[in-house]
Amino acid sequence: MFYDWSMAIQPFPVTRSAAIVLPSTVGVAGLDEVSLLAGLAAIGSAQRRVEAAHAVFAAEVARRSDRSLGQSGLAARNGFARVGDLLQSVTGVSRSASGSLVAAGELLAGAKPWFESVARAVEAGDLSVAAGASIAAGLGDPGADVSADDLADAAVSLVEAAVGGRDFSEALGVLLSPEQAAIDARRARAELDVASVADLDAHRFSKRSFRHGTNPDGTTWGRFVADPENAAVL
Repeated sequence: MFYDWSMAIQPFPVTRSAAIVLPSTVGVAGLDEVSLLAGLAAIGSAQRRVEAAHAVFAAEVARRSDRSLGQSGLAARNGFARVGDLLQSVTGVSRSASGSLVAAGELLAGAKPWFESVARAVEAGDLSVAAGASIAAGLGDPGADVSADDLADAAVSLVEAAVGGRDFSEALGVLLSPEQAAIDARRARAELDVASVADLDAHRFSKRSFRHGTNPDGTTWGRFVADPENAAVL
């Protein structure tokens, strides 16, 4: 049996922040192009700020619905097999959007500190929730060859490229789409992976050595250090 959300949801104390002001929809048909685009940009900015708050709540719902909690998790207790289903039921977002909300909310909660620059941009409304989630997914997590610092630097570069050169007073400012964010982030991660391989190859090459000599009995001794390619033929 599904939960009666109309009975469960109670007013939530809201922290005061800068007011979100929407342009009037009265007389839109009579606006000139500049005013029309300016209004559209203002609505987009407001939407991104709302999405950032939405993401924080969605991530907390996901945390309370973690699979490790089994049937005691928030989603399971209210009749939902997946946290995405719960989010869709309460907010009406798509499944893909619910995933982006959770991912961005985790960034805003500091779950991946190497993506702090992305979290700040989402929180400020400079990046959409979906674009922020795409950057985090595209760059991925630290590994043996790519450090958290490497990812942090790449994230800063991506965010600066996305919002650093945009004049927010201009209605025609270009915003980074989630699709382009994913492409840029995957390319940046690939470059990091290639760089790490190149560094490793250079290190292996620099360690190559070959030493040999003659023992008192006339036999020859030797010792070598080879990179993998040369070692394969020895």
